[in-house]
Amino acid sequence: MDIINNSAIAGRAFNTTKFDRLTFSENGLLLKYRNKQQIEIPFEEIDKAYIKKYRLNPIVEFLFISFPFILVFMTIQYFASGLLILVSIITILPVLFTVINYKWYRFNVHLKDGTFFSKRVRLDKKTENIIAVSKIQRECLYYNNANLTSV
Repeated sequence: MDIINNSAIAGRAFNTTKFDRLTFSENGLLLKYRNKQQIEIPFEEIDKAYIKKYRLNPIVEFLFISFPFILVFMTIQYFASGLLILVSIITILPVLFTVINYKWYRFNVHLKDGTFFSKRVRLDKKTENIIAVSKIQRECLYYNNANLTSV
């Protein structure tokens, strides 16, 4: 029976590290998470750096949107028709707009050894992090090309 080496898969699944502060050094990145020790990552070890947009699961969206409708249908028995329209607008529209527009971003850094670093990005800081991603990609490209030309 053949034995399959799953160390790379296991490494990707369990080596996720969060960070909340990113600074650039001369030869790499400095990542820090709360009170833990600062991690220095050379540009040569970075495989990918990107920002990913996340949205709610469609099933969760459906549940959040259907809850106000159920509430309105239950109140039909107790309120007059004029109040029913007011109650339906007050309950359905805010939930509908919130659920449809709910999104968040994550700044991800993958290393060549399978380690994964992740940071949640606020919407107002998204452009600053996009600039950081482009700078990381430019430096990684520079260091990878420098290594290719020296060989």
